[in-house]
Amino acid sequence: MLVRVTVEETTPESGRLTDGLVALYEFEEAGGTLVRDTSGQGVPLDLDLETPGAVVWLPGSLSLNGDATIASPGSATKVVNACGASNEITLEAWITPTIASQSGPARIISLSGGSTERNVTLGHGDGTGGALDGLDARLRTTTTTPNGTPSLTSSAGSVDPALQHVAYTRRTDGLATIYVDGAAVSSTTVTGDLSGWDSSFRLALGNEVGASRPWSGTLHLVAIYERALDATEVAQNFAAGSGDVEAGSLAITPLNDFSVFGITGSDLAGESMTYEVANPGTEAVDWSVSASESWVLFTGPTSGSLAPGASASVTLGLDGPQIAALPAGQYSADVSWTNVTNGFGNATTSVDLTLSDPGGGGGQKPGPHNTGPSDPSLLVPSGTITADVDGMVIENVDVNGIIRIEANNVTIRNFRINAGGNSYGIHCTFGTYTGTVMEDGEIYNVDSSALIGRNFTARRLNIHHSGGDGIKAEGNVLVEGCWIHHLGMNPGAHADGDQTRNGSNIVFRGNNIDMPEGLTGFRTNAAFIIQDETGPVSNFLIEGNWLNGGNYTIMLANEQYGGPSNITILNNRFGRDYRYGTLTLDGLSVVASGNVWDDTGAPMSWNTQ
Repeated sequence: MLVRVTVEETTPESGRLTDGLVALYEFEEAGGTLVRDTSGQGVPLDLDLETPGAVVWLPGSLSLNGDATIASPGSATKVVNACGASNEITLEAWITPTIASQSGPARIISLSGGSTERNVTLGHGDGTGGALDGLDARLRTTTTTPNGTPSLTSSAGSVDPALQHVAYTRRTDGLATIYVDGAAVSSTTVTGDLSGWDSSFRLALGNEVGASRPWSGTLHLVAIYERALDATEVAQNFAAGSGDVEAGSLAITPLNDFSVFGITGSDLAGESMTYEVANPGTEAVDWSVSASESWVLFTGPTSGSLAPGASASVTLGLDGPQIAALPAGQYSADVSWTNVTNGFGNATTSVDLTLSDPGGGGGQKPGPHNTGPSDPSLLVPSGTITADVDGMVIENVDVNGIIRIEANNVTIRNFRINAGGNSYGIHCTFGTYTGTVMEDGEIYNVDSSALIGRNFTARRLNIHHSGGDGIKAEGNVLVEGCWIHHLGMNPGAHADGDQTRNGSNIVFRGNNIDMPEGLTGFRTNAAFIIQDETGPVSNFLIEGNWLNGGNYTIMLANEQYGGPSNITILNNRFGRDYRYGTLTLDGLSVVASGNVWDDTGAPMSWNTQ
């Protein structure tokens, strides 16, 4: 008897799953300030794009180029109700991180009330000192904290700066799993249920509600399910792909603003910046560029058509006669780069112009009469303070210790810090926190420097009696009207008013940095030493200051990243208490004008100094 056995191959189900889908964001509509929920389930949970200047629409995706804020205008009720009823959830996203290591954790998807309260979050990087190139999932249950901790994290190296599929699932029996590119990479049991979820919380993408944990990269697709997809279903969605559309696009390189500094009466005709306009998409596009102010000039095409892979160069310059007629002040022009065909890649940059009167040193010279606590009678003794709540205000304190910045938009005012020999007085290097403002304070008795870090503004501070430096600025720093003096008390010190070894966008304006060479008990090196020792340095403005002392008053050092670039020295008043000279460049170049000797007001010549 002959028995014939036929084996038939079965093809797995293809396409994305819709069973249990609650919200879906595919980013297929270019431009505008709305990210639409395309799930077709219930009332759409559309999101407001509150910072259009921090994003670029691409074909089927949204690139986050700054501290973007994308959030529901009200509570995410349909997600809270659906997942609360099922006691399960899946968060899923196709992402392309800009960099592998991010911190906070940086929020990819967050259903929360702020940085310390949430229902659920899928983040990038560990917020507790672990792997920064992994994922972090937090879920609020009846047994976890209101912040959804302890977290479930993936191992180091599980996130790359490339297109990836990531997902977090949690079943009703408590099994929680993180997937990357369709494969499980981490799991744990999260007990309890979701009955404690807060129905008022909002849904945010690419940042925390309140804009305090920005993520850097491109979002291609985000989905939320009211059930936990199993491993086969996650793999099915991964196999379905990101769903990006086929279209042309614009890519502007560099996507940076053009900043120009000068003195009144100068036409600045030689200042320019060149951009490349490219089409990395799959279809041809028409494009144009325009400026909001007539004093911006264009060299090269201002419109045209780009085939896939093609590019064009556009140079921005200044209209000399218009610039020469402007009074002292700050001016800005928006430059709009437009994809006329479909809007993908539309971007805005700016031309920022600062004009100062010649002669330098305008305003009142900082000293004991206009720096330090604004009202010392209000100061109350305090120990070390950790600012770990967004928007925290610290005022009227006499600190014996240090202040650590571990949150966004922290304000410190009317204060005194005796650091007691600690390395720093105010420490701004614990994360990517932004918006720190410190005003009307005194910092002394530090071992290394009074201030260190990035993303801060300092005004009217009296910084003195440091074992080492005054400030260590590391990027996105503005220092105005401060008095920095009596530095370098440690044996062997070579103190700097500011020591910058990496970072960009640093401005020192209207300060008095007094470091006379040979002062007994103090060992000075420079008012500024700017060196690319631990990273690139660029866009550094020294304007309208009183500067005195050091071996060289301003020192530039070319270490290992090509040397500091775009260094501008305008309208400062220089003392003569230096050892060797006012400026040493190490073969580099600076833009310098309007600088004078403080004792005579006579213009300085860098060629003789």
